[in-house]
Amino acid sequence: MSPRRGRSTYVDGPRGPLTLLFAAVGIILFLTGAAIGAYEGVVWLRTGRARPVSVEQVVAHRLPATVTKWLAHPGSWVGLRDLTVWVLHSPFYAFALLLGFVILVASAL
Repeated sequence: MSPRRGRSTYVDGPRGPLTLLFAAVGIILFLTGAAIGAYEGVVWLRTGRARPVSVEQVVAHRLPATVTKWLAHPGSWVGLRDLTVWVLHSPFYAFALLLGFVILVASAL
C-alpha cells in the first residue's frame, strides 16, 4: 500500500496539473491585486490623495470598438451595461483580488 493513499493533493489528485495551473493563476492574480493595493495605500499615506487605477484604465485600449460604442449608447441590455460600467470604474486592485480569490476557491473544489 502506498503511504499517500487516501490523501488528495493538487499534484496527484484527480484533476492533477490543470488544477495546479488554475490555482497558480488564482494566486498570481490575488498577490498582484494585494501588491497594487498596498502600493496605492502607501502612496495615499504619503500624499493624502487616493488615486487608484481603475479597471477601465487597464483595459480601455483593448476593448473592441463595438463594445465601446455599446457602452456609450446601449440599445438593449441596459442592466448588463450598468454592471459593466460599474466593474470598469472599480479599482483594479480590488478586481484582481476578488477574481484571484474566486479562481483559487474554484480550483480547490
